Amino acid sequence: MEKNFNNIEELLLVVDMVNGFVVEGPMADPYIQTIVPPIRREMIKFIKDNKKAVAIVKEDHDDNSIEFKSYPEHCKRKTKEAEIVDGLKDLEKYCQVFLKNSTSAIWAPGFMEMIKQLIKNPNFKRVIITGCCTDICIMNLAIPLKMFFNQFNIDVEVMIPENAVETFNIPGVHERKHWNEMAIQMMKQAGIKIYNSDYLELENILTRYGVDRTLYSLGDDTPNKLSLVKLEHGYRINNLEYTTFEEAGRELIKILLGDNHEAMQELKKIMGKGYQKIKKKEV
Repeated sequence: MEKNFNNIEELLLVVDMVNGFVVEGPMADPYIQTIVPPIRREMIKFIKDNKKAVAIVKEDHDDNSIEFKSYPEHCKRKTKEAEIVDGLKDLEKYCQVFLKNSTSAIWAPGFMEMIKQLIKNPNFKRVIITGCCTDICIMNLAIPLKMFFNQFNIDVEVMIPENAVETFNIPGVHERKHWNEMAIQMMKQAGIKIYNSDYLELENILTRYGVDRTLYSLGDDTPNKLSLVKLEHGYRINNLEYTTFEEAGRELIKILLGDNHEAMQELKKIMGKGYQKIKKKEV
């Protein structure tokens, strides 16, 4: 679906969700696959809205890429590694696509031209960045993009849903948790807003059903509150652990609202969008 970029108010960026970082190759970490569902949900939401747009950024190296002096050879042009992962591939045709030869999409041909076109609209207000890796390509895009807006006094938010970015893990060399936290803190210090899109969806449901926000906490342990927090693998509500966010969310709804099937169905429907194929007629 062609969109008039002069009317776009929000842009979603999906960075490096390609096979070479998720599925196969020397730089792939299958754990990154865990962020596909929240990214997919956001993509569907943005594709359906005429005032929102999605851009995909993919690594695209030739045989002589200078980056291979710093990293193993990866994501070579026209190889499987350079293709977007299967869980997002059917959405690619609805998106702008940029190919980059470095760890920053800022320098991808046409990328900043797109940004400069978008900011001509006085209603353009937000860029949301998702993908991998948090401490490399995400941070190397988010901070300079925020600095560009600051330099020219352009009031556009740069936002990162922390549940939709991820990095790789090499024990003793590159610890996922440490580098994710480091990158998130550095981006916060640069004025980038960090949030959790899953928590936001659950909070919206609970608010619609009249649950007081002071009764629970999402994302951190708070005394005298029901606290839902993310673990390395899974989620926890106080001392009980759950495999998926949906399981934990359903339990929180049950505790706060009893057997409210309507609220639970709302959560199930929202979470399910991360796995559904998008239908052309819906776009």
